[in-house]
Amino acid sequence: MTTIITDEMEHTIPQFPLRSFYLPSALRKRVAKALGVSLSTLSYALSYDARKGTSETARRVRYAALKMGGRKLLTLPEIETIHDHDGHMLQRFPKGTVLDVEKATGLCVLLRSKGKPVELGRVKAISELEEVQRQAAAYDKKYGRFE
Repeated sequence: MTTIITDEMEHTIPQFPLRSFYLPSALRKRVAKALGVSLSTLSYALSYDARKGTSETARRVRYAALKMGGRKLLTLPEIETIHDHDGHMLQRFPKGTVLDVEKATGLCVLLRSKGKPVELGRVKAISELEEVQRQAAAYDKKYGRFE
């Protein structure tokens, strides 16, 4: 599969999904007390902070939070998706780029209001679709018609 994301673009596109935890205040205090950590350490762990939320302590905090009633959350971008009768899945991005995936063959093509379609390759499994969607979002941000 062809990648269209450049190093310059990777710094401007948030990497989805964004992970976090839901844990009510009362449970936060109980988890922090049970593990002997501060509330700020707990907060870093539950938000998967890049610097302070990746330690062994952070992993223990998340494990305990799950066991005590916490819930994992994923934040994903909202993109309109249409599954049409012709066997295509179309996703419309904010600046006008459209990702067209042919369901039968897995062919992925980006369409713009002006310019030639850009072929991204083929996906063989749903698990590969997330990377294509990430590429389409980056393409839309850089080349979208409303910049």
